[in-house]
Amino acid sequence: MNLSNQSSSNSTVQSADMFTEHILNFKQAAEFLSISLSALYKITHKKAITFYKPNGKLIYFKKSDLIKWMLSNEQKSQAEYAEDYLNTLKTKRNG
Repeated sequence: MNLSNQSSSNSTVQSADMFTEHILNFKQAAEFLSISLSALYKITHKKAITFYKPNGKLIYFKKSDLIKWMLSNEQKSQAEYAEDYLNTLKTKRNG
């Protein structure tokens, strides 16, 4: 194998590694979310989270989709609610 073929092979392996670290199987996703397999099954059954079934059986997740789901339904702090309220009052006065 010459140097250019080896370099090409290394970059292919690196891109495959990058891909696989962003794709999780069902068990890995449950561990990443710190929930039980049963809880993750219920979430996927309700289609509350994005998942992929390329062969019709096994379920896979993109790590970015899991993070997006974890950060959904934000609960604001009291300070943030107060700030929003004050901004609303300022807008009404100026409007």
